[in-house]
Amino acid sequence: MCVVYDGDYIYVKDGKVDDLSAISFLQSENGSGRICRNTKGSGSWVRCNFDWAETGKHWLEGGYKTSGQGVHTAPLWSWTGK
Repeated sequence: MCVVYDGDYIYVKDGKVDDLSAISFLQSENGSGRICRNTKGSGSWVRCNFDWAETGKHWLEGGYKTSGQGVHTAPLWSWTGK
């Protein structure tokens, strides 16, 4: 995962050949959670533009989506402001 703070972009790379989608999960104390999902497959990057609130704390988690509704994530880092 990569975050471009001043553009409100999150990039997600799928680095493994499998049937799972790499995802990031962004939460903010000023808004609801958002998921960025890479459906392009192994070795590819996707970019999501979330236009998140400038103020407050944000948390980013990374993980993968299984078939159906299963999502597995782990905390990566957090930041305050933009």
